[in-house]
Amino acid sequence: METVIESFEHFHKLFSDWPSQTRYYFRGVSKSYYELIPSLGRSTDETGYYDEQRMLREFKSQAQAYMNKIPNNDWEWLALAQHHGLPTRLLDWTTNPLVALYFAVKDDIEINEQEKSNGYDGSSAFYFLIYKTPPLDITISKSPIDYVNSESSRGHGLFWPPHATPRIKAQSGVLSVQQDPSKPFSYGSRLEKYIIPQHLRTKFRQILNAYGVNDSSMFPDLDGLASHLKNIREDHYRSWERDA
Repeated sequence: METVIESFEHFHKLFSDWPSQTRYYFRGVSKSYYELIPSLGRSTDETGYYDEQRMLREFKSQAQAYMNKIPNNDWEWLALAQHHGLPTRLLDWTTNPLVALYFAVKDDIEINEQEKSNGYDGSSAFYFLIYKTPPLDITISKSPIDYVNSESSRGHGLFWPPHATPRIKAQSGVLSVQQDPSKPFSYGSRLEKYIIPQHLRTKFRQILNAYGVNDSSMFPDLDGLASHLKNIREDHYRSWERDA
C-alpha cells in the first residue's frame, strides 16, 4: 500500500515523532516508479570485464591524488565511491527525514513519451524503513563485498560509514549493502513507500531551504553552493529559462 503525501504538514505529522539515529531510516527517490536497486545493479557491463572489483581497484588507485585522508578499508572506500557516483552494491539511507525528502524533490522532472505511455505522472517517492537488526560490525570483514557473500552473513545489512567525505556527514548517511545488487532492497512490511505528487516539488524545496536543507548544505563544496544559488533564482523567481 502506498500513501500519498498531501502537504508538508501531512509529511511532518507522519515523520516528526520518530527518534533519529536509532533504527528508523529514510530514503528519497526522484521518480516514484524507481525500484530500490543499487547503482551496480542498474548499470550494464555485457563483457563482464569491468566488474565491481576492478572498478573499485581502479578508483582506489587513482582517487588518492585528490585526497588528503586515505580510507582505512574497503568499507570506507566503497562508501566514498558511492557518494561520488561509482556504481556499487550500496544504497544511501539517512536518519534525517528532511534529507530524504530533499533527495525526493530536489530535481524538476521532465516526463518523456515512454514514461507518459506507462502512466508516470511526475511524482517522486519517500521510503521509511524500520530496521530492528543491529547495524553491521564492519570490523569483522575487510570488505563489504566479501561480507555479503560469506556463509555467515544474512546477505544484506545496514552499516554506518565513517565520515570519509563531508557529504556523508552532512546527509546523516547510512548505507545498506546486499548480496545481489540486481534485486530491489526489500524488508517486508517494515519498508513503507510514500508518494509525493509532482506539483509539491517546488513548494517542498522552498520549505526545506527555509530549514537549511538545500544543495549547499547537502553538498558542502563549491558545486553545491553554485547549485543552491541557481535553485533560489529558479524556485523563487522562475526566471531561469535555460540550462546554463
